Amino acid sequence: MSNYEVLRSELHTLKGNSGTLGIERFAWYVTQLEQELKRSIYEEVEKKLAQIDASFDEFKENYKLFVGASSTSS
Repeated sequence: MSNYEVLRSELHTLKGNSGTLGIERFAWYVTQLEQELKRSIYEEVEKKLAQIDASFDEFKENYKLFVGASSTSS
């Protein structure tokens, strides 16, 4: 199994989990890269992984704000 096949498999799992959790922007980036790898399009994989990483960081920051806001309003 190639590294791209392993990556595509991992992206597929991330897509499902992020969709279930409602992490829409993250899921969108993951889906785009998964689809490109499925079509053997390997250009800018590193750039796209960086976008996925950045969108996950954004989610984590927003989640902290949400949890903090929820705990103070109780």
